[in-house]
Amino acid sequence: MNKINLSHTLFILGAVGVILTSIYSTFPFAKLFFILSHLILGGSLLIYLLIDFNKGSKVEYHFLALLFLVSIIKVLGVHLKYGLYMGADSFVEYTKITWLLENKVLTVGDDLSITPLAIIYGAIVSNVTGIDLLDGSFNLIHLITSALLPIGSYILIRNSFNIKVAILGAFILAYHLTNTVLGMSMTRENLALLFFFVSLILVIKQLKSPKISYLFLFSFMSIG
Repeated sequence: MNKINLSHTLFILGAVGVILTSIYSTFPFAKLFFILSHLILGGSLLIYLLIDFNKGSKVEYHFLALLFLVSIIKVLGVHLKYGLYMGADSFVEYTKITWLLENKVLTVGDDLSITPLAIIYGAIVSNVTGIDLLDGSFNLIHLITSALLPIGSYILIRNSFNIKVAILGAFILAYHLTNTVLGMSMTRENLALLFFFVSLILVIKQLKSPKISYLFLFSFMSIG
């Protein structure tokens, strides 16, 4: 079995274990199996530290896809087992998006305009998908942005250091407790961090190879 197949095997075992022990959490040693499954799931990423691959290669794209899926399953497993985290900011964000859905206007200068894209995206997803805001549409945004953050950190670190350091950095961020908690919370931190990572990546690219498109995207990120 080559290292990539081993990684895929660990991913399947870890993912199945996380989901099953999240749903059926009352059987003996369920918590132990839950932790073990998460370790196996994370191991599927760390296997890539033993694989030599280049930037832009098929193997790198496999790793990024796996990183995204691991991040999704990791967050879903924790929230299925322990429930959603609803801090004070969650209710503020919910009120802001509800106000926008009802009034269809975002007035410049009020507190709603401080973080416009977090509010607008939440409203768009709710309208397009038809999913109730509190039941899932806003949480869906944060689940996806939470999974994209390790990918952003990987690209940022890879452009500054090397692939091995980037893999380790992405793994640490993916399993950071704050990233997990905010993965399905009604707060804007994940979206803001994603924009921050993308902005830094654009700055690095602009310094290495100046393009008008990088400046345009950076300006858009700054406005958001």
